[in-house]
Amino acid sequence: MGKENKSADPAANEIAKIDAIKEIIFGQNMRQYDKEFNDLRDYINTNLNAIDKEFTAVRKAIDDLDKKLNAKMESNQQKLLEELAKIDEKKLDRKKLGKMLMDIGEKISS
Repeated sequence: MGKENKSADPAANEIAKIDAIKEIIFGQNMRQYDKEFNDLRDYINTNLNAIDKEFTAVRKAIDDLDKKLNAKMESNQQKLLEELAKIDEKKLDRKKLGKMLMDIGEKISS
């Protein structure tokens, strides 16, 4: 145990010496720098919080837009299926319907 205390003391002593030298050399300037760094940290934290709130609002807006878009697509799909069901099989022109569906598919994929 005695050796552990002796080995720890020189390190603490060295740190104390370094702090004393910094105080002698820089003194008032170090305190001013510390104050400015603390002010800068506060400014950065304030801005990070504001950015986080804005990001959360944008994320919510995107989620809402996604839900609305999905609901609209489902509604349009349901309307299309209803209209297709109304078409009388005798009057159905399969080539025109096939072309129409291919055109819709191409518009959706582009």
